[in-house]
Amino acid sequence: MCRLTLSDLPEVFVPFPALRSNKGKLVFYNKNLNFNLSEAELLSRYNYTTSLTNFDTDSIIGKKIFFAERYGGDGILNNGGGGRCGFDGIFHLKGLGTNQLVGARPRDAYGNSHGNGFLSLDVAIYESIWGEIINVALPYGATRAAAVIDLDEDFEEPDQTLPRGLLVRMPAVRPAHFIRAVYFKEKSLAT
Repeated sequence: MCRLTLSDLPEVFVPFPALRSNKGKLVFYNKNLNFNLSEAELLSRYNYTTSLTNFDTDSIIGKKIFFAERYGGDGILNNGGGGRCGFDGIFHLKGLGTNQLVGARPRDAYGNSHGNGFLSLDVAIYESIWGEIINVALPYGATRAAAVIDLDEDFEEPDQTLPRGLLVRMPAVRPAHFIRAVYFKEKSLAT
């Protein structure tokens, strides 16, 4: 049986740059995945963001190209896929900030959620816990987290301030990769 991997779908990828910061720390490291990266190596390879809200230029220590995934389905509003996620060929990084798959809509229309590209630290931890539980409970497993990174900065939602995190997880092919994002309209980029 041939198993399809995310890397087998190059037509869904859109490249975008992200900046590495020297801020941030691991708050969860999944030793049970055996992925041959130490905690320091994982932090070095995945402590990236496209949005430098509270970072000064001295905090930027590198640049890396990630790939946003085009996909469709309901529940993504007018986005063209993973507007706050990036894939580097090994892991999927969630919460690193916006990319060009965030649709053109007023941010206030739906609150900041998914429009700002951020992920709260508590949701990143929650997803990693549930991934482990579901992996044991279901016969075909689940998408598991390799790590959670605390970016050591907060962001504003309409009704609260939240700590910002990154979720480093295993990549997965989903049915949504084969569905068009019919409401997606790309933001026009100012030059």
